[in-house]
Amino acid sequence: MRMLPKIGLGRVSNAITKIGTQDWYRVCNNWLSRAGVNDFGGEVLEEEIGIVLNAALVGDNPLLNGSGGLLDVRTQKDILGGMLYSISAMRAGALAMYGVKKRRRLGICQNS
Repeated sequence: MRMLPKIGLGRVSNAITKIGTQDWYRVCNNWLSRAGVNDFGGEVLEEEIGIVLNAALVGDNPLLNGSGGLLDVRTQKDILGGMLYSISAMRAGALAMYGVKKRRRLGICQNS
């Protein structure tokens, strides 16, 4: 609770909105979308905000330094790798369902 009055939730919201309107963020999101990894930036940002809120509200993890903080290299690798794996798995499921739907529409499946 010590950090919330200092940061202010309105400022956090404005910072997130500002990041989403930056040109570099849009270019990265465009390339990731073309690669089939939609919403990667948003998912990573959600995890990063979770670290900040956990440090502010619960206090069992550090904000910056230490295991689980924003500057911890292992935590950042876990977040990036985990989000790539998670989004890729969801994408694979969606592609499989699309394939089944398309086969049924074309009449290729006999038991539809």
